[in-house]
Amino acid sequence: MLKRIAPGAGAIAAMALLASVANAQEAVDEDLMALGEEIYGNSCAQCHRSEGQGTPPAFPALAENEFLEDAGAVASIIHEGREAMPPFANLDAEQVAAVATYIRNSWGNEYGGVDVDEVAAYIGEDVEDMRVSVWDGVYTDEQAERGEQFYRASCSQCHGIRLDGAAEDPDMSGSPAVARARLIRSWEDQSVASLFEYTRGSMPEQNPGSMSNEQIADILAYMFQVSNMPSGDEELSPNPADLGRIIVEYDPR
Repeated sequence: MLKRIAPGAGAIAAMALLASVANAQEAVDEDLMALGEEIYGNSCAQCHRSEGQGTPPAFPALAENEFLEDAGAVASIIHEGREAMPPFANLDAEQVAAVATYIRNSWGNEYGGVDVDEVAAYIGEDVEDMRVSVWDGVYTDEQAERGEQFYRASCSQCHGIRLDGAAEDPDMSGSPAVARARLIRSWEDQSVASLFEYTRGSMPEQNPGSMSNEQIADILAYMFQVSNMPSGDEELSPNPADLGRIIVEYDPR
């Protein structure tokens, strides 16, 4: 059975405690495979790529990856994240099992299905109660003001001073808009942790990794402000574990 690890335990402990299903060769549920393929395309392919080739070193290749044999560890990492991998705490047990089943049986992997009930016992919480929307006031106005300065210094040359994708520097090619409807279309139903990790691992394009986590969180706050998402009383956290529960969506009101 998948077991829940104590808060603060490391990934190595998680893999050890969850190894009871490591070698299980469950039958592959085709409905789960189809659901997993859909979720993977929407939430995972941007970093791990459509054919599972990954973007090393931050996001390893999943194709022909022997680590995926351990179904418990796979479920744990999808749910809680690991290193550059953001947590997907918004996914319910069926969705986690679906993604795990899909990646364990694609691109040369043949490790069998993942049992939904096992994953449900591990998660042990109603993930719907854990979801927070980007429209729930997840940043402060002061944070967005800081983010505007960082954005102008590091992002506007490509993404435009208005965040509309029109390059400010005539020598730079335009990049996608990063606010308003384009932001939501690009990241709809994904966690802010995914957006955060993508930005951290690939931006600025000519110097990725040059911004601190706090600066990235501030820039995201500015993007949300420009997108007319309301501010709140607490700053957007630079911790991916916190960001994993905030979901990008169209205004639900």
